Amino acid sequence: MSHSLRLIKTACPQIHIINVMPVEDEKIYFCTSRGKDFYAQLMRDENVAITGINKDYQMIRLNGKAQKLVDQKLWIDHIFKENPSMNLWNSLYTGKDICAICLRTN
Repeated sequence: MSHSLRLIKTACPQIHIINVMPVEDEKIYFCTSRGKDFYAQLMRDENVAITGINKDYQMIRLNGKAQKLVDQKLWIDHIFKENPSMNLWNSLYTGKDICAICLRTN
């Protein structure tokens, strides 16, 4: 499922396209590269808004807080297992460049 994610509470909000991986325990999980502006924005301001469409063409909208996950290796492995198409992306970055993040809804 792909979503548009917008960081809020910043001087100049940015919209980023992300692929949501697992959705578990009322949290949305995804990865990004530590070298991207997107990562820096998430680390500066954890408040985000998401809009998207699921496989049944239902629109969703939610607000929440982005959180860098503690056990990075465990979550990155889990995310890539859930979405094998990410292996191409993984070949472009080393494991240390990728950061697993979850979105906790308000």
